[in-house]
Amino acid sequence: MAPITIVRHQMHLRSFLGFLRFDQHPSIIRTLRLDQIGAFLRVVARTNNRFSLQQVVAALRGFLQRQHAQGILRRPLHEQIDTPRTYRLEKLPRALPWEQVKALLRPINRTQSEDQRDFTLLYMAARYGLRSGELVRLTLDDIDWRAGILHIQQTKTKQTLQLP
Repeated sequence: MAPITIVRHQMHLRSFLGFLRFDQHPSIIRTLRLDQIGAFLRVVARTNNRFSLQQVVAALRGFLQRQHAQGILRRPLHEQIDTPRTYRLEKLPRALPWEQVKALLRPINRTQSEDQRDFTLLYMAARYGLRSGELVRLTLDDIDWRAGILHIQQTKTKQTLQLP
């Protein structure tokens, strides 16, 4: 898992253990019931959308699966948690059609350095699908001028991406 995913899972599990009052009753995991898990998910659902709730369920499933594998839980509760349903195309598309990108870039006056910078960052985000964090961390050292290559340290995978 990516480090940020681990942090999020830990956050969700701390919340779950707090809900169970684990610090006061450490043995509660051994007697955990599906209705307790459901009660926790109902509480979390008040402040999370279905997409965020899927992450909470994923963290719980992983935790409960490990507890079952270690013999702490007698029943495989992780197999009984239903994930919130999401549907394809229910969210706005994450990418704009190229005609809209060109319409966004066209009015930028590129005669000033700030405008050239803005144009370049928007173009690279649209053309290469770079994340905002990857763009703001770019430095001149990331450019191999002779080879015409841009080196991007990817945020999510920690891999180096080489782009023309």
